[in-house]
Amino acid sequence: MTKLENNSFLRWLANARWLHHMVFWSLIIGRAYTSVFKSYELSYLIEYFAIYLAVYVPQVYFNIYFLYPRFFQKGKVLYYLLSVTLLIVVGSFAIVQTYILTGILDNPFFYTFFFSTLVLHSLATGAKFFKEGVRNYFTIQELKVAQQTAEVQALRSQVNPHFLFNTLNNLYSLTLKQSQSAPEVVLKLSELMRYMTQVTGQPLVSLQQEAEHIERYIDLEKLRLNAGAHIEFHQQGNLKNVQIAPLLMLPLVENAFKHGIETQTENIWLEVALSLQNDQLFFRVQNTKPVHRAVSDTNHPSGIGLANLRRRLDLLYPDNYELNIDEGEERFVANLWIKLINS
Repeated sequence: MTKLENNSFLRWLANARWLHHMVFWSLIIGRAYTSVFKSYELSYLIEYFAIYLAVYVPQVYFNIYFLYPRFFQKGKVLYYLLSVTLLIVVGSFAIVQTYILTGILDNPFFYTFFFSTLVLHSLATGAKFFKEGVRNYFTIQELKVAQQTAEVQALRSQVNPHFLFNTLNNLYSLTLKQSQSAPEVVLKLSELMRYMTQVTGQPLVSLQQEAEHIERYIDLEKLRLNAGAHIEFHQQGNLKNVQIAPLLMLPLVENAFKHGIETQTENIWLEVALSLQNDQLFFRVQNTKPVHRAVSDTNHPSGIGLANLRRRLDLLYPDNYELNIDEGEERFVANLWIKLINS
């Protein structure tokens, strides 16, 4: 569940215009009543506030629906302040003259009503500014989510051709050698691509499914290695009821084969370990690498697959993951930790 979904009530509250107006005028009238007029007769109060609303409501809405968007929102702050000042002077004069003509007040002080009108418009402008700020906040958050979703989909789509390119290279080699393993490779490749097609568009998948997908990939790669290759995949923890973003761990395994043991003919060693403890995922890939290849000449830590992976992790699990690549003279070690906050 996203933060926006968690704040659905606040988002509704920010868009409930009728509620904002009702609360605003209730507070204005309530404050005036409790501070000055609570000892007056009801008939007098009704007449007083009826005139008050008749004069001030048009002014306030003229301010927030005409002056505010026309000047303030367009950056013409000086024009806005001058316009509102003129509106306050005219409004103060109008309310004073209306009370005199109706006989509600005998000798009202202009400065008293000027100050109250100033406070009223200041509160109205402040409320409008705050409301727009809250609505803009949610709009920005929604745009961020939409942008991240689109970027994740684009990054995920890059996984498929990258993976397919590596696997087809293996199949091509077996075909040239007329290996009897070629049909089995085609079958396993079909299973792998079927899974990748199924997870397209899904934000989360079962961790157990991801583990099975990695296991199928390793089995496929093992077909072209010699019998002496030491390849292991260890799993620990209950993976069935936990979810993770799809295809996050596979790039580490792909890189281990492509940039590590692919060019080796002996002493081939690869160990993949997946462990789940509560909501903490630990994934480690260790593999030997060609002795003749210098550390600085390898592309393992900076390949497209790993750059893609880091970007996806930044988007999907910000501040909830660590990815460390340790490259020694004889082996690569990749450690990935994720706090599965969406599980």
